[in-house]
Amino acid sequence: MWFDRKRQELCNGIAHSIHSILAGSGNPLLEIRLPVQHTELQHALDQLQKKWHELSGHAERRPLPATSDVAEATEDLRNRLEKAKEKYSTISARLGEAKQKIEHYTLELDRFKTEESVWELVKQTLTEGCWELRIIDGDHNHPENELRWSSQFRALIGYSTDEFSDGWNTYTNIVNPDDFKKLMATIDEYIYKADWSSAYVVEYRMQHKIKGETWFRERGRGFADSSGRLQRLIGAVRDVSDEKLAQTMHEREIAVIQEKHDQIVHVIDTIKSIVDQTNLLAVNAAIEAARAGDVGRGFSVIASEVKMLAGRTREATQKIQHMLT
Repeated sequence: MWFDRKRQELCNGIAHSIHSILAGSGNPLLEIRLPVQHTELQHALDQLQKKWHELSGHAERRPLPATSDVAEATEDLRNRLEKAKEKYSTISARLGEAKQKIEHYTLELDRFKTEESVWELVKQTLTEGCWELRIIDGDHNHPENELRWSSQFRALIGYSTDEFSDGWNTYTNIVNPDDFKKLMATIDEYIYKADWSSAYVVEYRMQHKIKGETWFRERGRGFADSSGRLQRLIGAVRDVSDEKLAQTMHEREIAVIQEKHDQIVHVIDTIKSIVDQTNLLAVNAAIEAARAGDVGRGFSVIASEVKMLAGRTREATQKIQHMLT
């Protein structure tokens, strides 16, 4: 019974000390000393007492802020909060503007992609092949200038991209040498004039992969920067072999017609000569008939008819000659 009472008193003391610590009053752990057989419990109580001292010491040393300091800090926080709200409003407005710009640029990008697709479709339907010469420092003879060919240009001469690469080498290999000199002279003259609002036109022959030497017509134009320095040359080339063939046939027909014309003129000149001679004979016959008197009267009538026929023939030949001129 005595042991149970001691244990109960010990438990009550420990519970009382814990409640005192929680209430923040006194240092009750100093009054509790346990028997030797409870060393572990005593050690735990000592550690708890030590921690309680440390916490109590910190709490005592921590100064409480003055009322004025609290008010100033509160006002400072309020000012910072207002500034933060203003910054947030500004950032929100800028964010809204940025979103609008993004939406606008997105629409513009979509429109640009649509136009690009349409332009690609248009280029596929064109019968002309295009090229572009990017010019460095305004010098069209600069060795680092970049010459590029469109897919339509390659198709126009029957070559693929692998067979006909960008640059001058492949181009000079298929252009007629004499026509190439004429082409370069035309471009040099155009660049020398520096009238970028106009265009140059030149015809030359290139070696088609399948059809052989073929006539082409090129129309080119230059583009300059704000200072007037040439930046690019862009050209469009089309196959004019059918036009050339039609022109050749037309020239042949004109030559044949001219030959027939010359022959007709020659015949007319002959007829005119015969008419003149006939008219002269008719005049002589009339003179001789007049000398013969009544005997030559019938011959005079015939001479008069011959003269009239010669006159009508002369008029007809003059009309024909007028029609030919």
